[in-house]
Amino acid sequence: MKQVFIISGLSGAGKSSALGFFEDTGFFCMDNIPPRILPDVISLIMQSGIDKAAMVVDARSEVFGDSIEKIRELKAIYENIIKIIFLEASETSIYERYALTRRTHPLGMNIEKAVKKEREILASIREEADVIVDTTNLSPRQLREKLRKVLEESYGEEFVFTYRLQSFGFKYGAPLDSDFIFDARFFPNPYYIPELSQKTGLNKEVKDYLSKFKNIASYIDNII
Repeated sequence: MKQVFIISGLSGAGKSSALGFFEDTGFFCMDNIPPRILPDVISLIMQSGIDKAAMVVDARSEVFGDSIEKIRELKAIYENIIKIIFLEASETSIYERYALTRRTHPLGMNIEKAVKKEREILASIREEADVIVDTTNLSPRQLREKLRKVLEESYGEEFVFTYRLQSFGFKYGAPLDSDFIFDARFFPNPYYIPELSQKTGLNKEVKDYLSKFKNIASYIDNII
């Protein structure tokens, strides 16, 4: 079953973070799709081998105009496949985020006027949204969790969390792309046991040796 998410909303409300979530989840992602060509892009996706796609549509390109009618038609044709997510936040929150990042608003005007204008431009697509997420009090991690639930509820499938577990030696340098690093250097080293020195942690003898130490078991339990 194909899955297509159209992501829209206010600048500063988290569209880039949302697109990053879908990309990490294995979606084919596109940013800043002009509303005028959105129906054509969706039609091409439906005819292609792409099963999961997410695209951001915002106020940078143009007003939506007749594009909304075409999006409605596509949603009617591809019922339960196309979902629209609209992200918004309070003006105060958006002001603070722009002050923090020092970025210029895409509409190129005073931030207060830009937010008001953007709400007007995006009003029509907000009305079509299947899900509206207020990110005012959400951290990036909480937004990802919210989107994970949207993904599960939209397509009735459980979100699969993937991870990579990697062992390494500190003398060779810790992996730079790790989210968590657990230091096991206090473990008794089987290498210094002659009959175990040429074996690895995949061998039962090494596992049996390490299982004798209670602090190792409690450390692993705490990690889990």
